[in-house]
Amino acid sequence: MKVSTRKYACLAALLAGMSFPALATNITFNGSFEDGGGDFSGWTHGGWVIDNGLPQSGIFEAVTFCGGPTCISNPDAFMSQNLTTVIGTTYALSFWYSNELAGGPGSNELQALVGGVPLVDLINKPADTTYRQILVAFTATTITTSLEFRGRSDQDFLLVDNVCVDVNNGAGVCGVASTVPEPSSLLITGTGALALLGFRRRRLKKRS
Repeated sequence: MKVSTRKYACLAALLAGMSFPALATNITFNGSFEDGGGDFSGWTHGGWVIDNGLPQSGIFEAVTFCGGPTCISNPDAFMSQNLTTVIGTTYALSFWYSNELAGGPGSNELQALVGGVPLVDLINKPADTTYRQILVAFTATTITTSLEFRGRSDQDFLLVDNVCVDVNNGAGVCGVASTVPEPSSLLITGTGALALLGFRRRRLKKRS
């Protein structure tokens, strides 16, 4: 049976005119800090170390025990990388954090900056050896977008693990069940758009 080439031409034209959503993928490199057996591959860093005392998953997590306001303002404790982004596209940023304050109450702060602007600023959160997930959205304005974390923990440790950025289309690559609402303000204090309890609870021993 002969099939009309005109039908093929019409089908091809129809498909060409359709818009298919891109598959979401984590555009951060080594967001779980597992690369190379636990290192900062892909990150520029200072004042943070890789440890295996209390990962949210896997074996390793990033830890800082930097104390004082210059940890944030200078910053003395930072880790960052440049992401390849599409102008006008909305992305979901997800990461997990934990505060270890074995020495007692003290100042602590964790900032997540996108394009040099604080998107999340968690200040003096209570001690908690479980992990919480922070989930927010941002829209790219350049083809390269910087992602940076700054941390301060005057008494003990501040931990970050499983950093993930993907296209905010509900595909769930970063643990997103549905699209993430973009905050009306870039600055999110407290627990951000979404906070979930983590699972692992092994005590992190302070290094001498």
